[in-house]
Amino acid sequence: MTKPSDKDNDFFETFLEGVRKHAPYFFLSSNRQLNEVDVANLLSEELSKQGEESFHSVTSRGQSNDPPDCEATGDEGERIGIEVTELVDGPSIATAKGRDVSFQEESWKPSRVIEKITCIIRRKDRADPKGGPYDLYILIVYCDDPLILDYENLKAIRDSDFPATQLIDRVYFLQSYCPFEKRCPHIKLRLSKKLR
Repeated sequence: MTKPSDKDNDFFETFLEGVRKHAPYFFLSSNRQLNEVDVANLLSEELSKQGEESFHSVTSRGQSNDPPDCEATGDEGERIGIEVTELVDGPSIATAKGRDVSFQEESWKPSRVIEKITCIIRRKDRADPKGGPYDLYILIVYCDDPLILDYENLKAIRDSDFPATQLIDRVYFLQSYCPFEKRCPHIKLRLSKKLR
């Protein structure tokens, strides 16, 4: 076995410094726009594999041009706006970054998870999108946080009805890679009837 060169070691050390320590699956780049496109493409692949209506040609709208974060083209040629956001335990991220955080750790019970997702949906639904009009507006809530991704929480997400929306047509909850399923599972959230 040959010893890696100093140049190789420097590359890997620099790479690992950029990788987030807590819930890192979706964060292999420090570029937020690149990560958003990667998340949208990952959902698109998962939808296609499951035979569901999908999209392609995902592009970032750029930091000063959001919302939405990304645009894509649907299977039938529709223009799609895609908003991408993470559900994660903030204090755990801060602790992993070495920040001194004093907090009372709340457990991520199903009621709290549903409340947080509901807040995300309501906040993102109030957006004033740029670059439209869009035939379809999708929100992707992604998660790699082991504090959140447990059986009871995922069951609650599957079984819950979320609030009616005016802007958002579909909401997907995308999980990090599951070795048992050999894929990144997703849940299409049930939204109450769309507001007009």
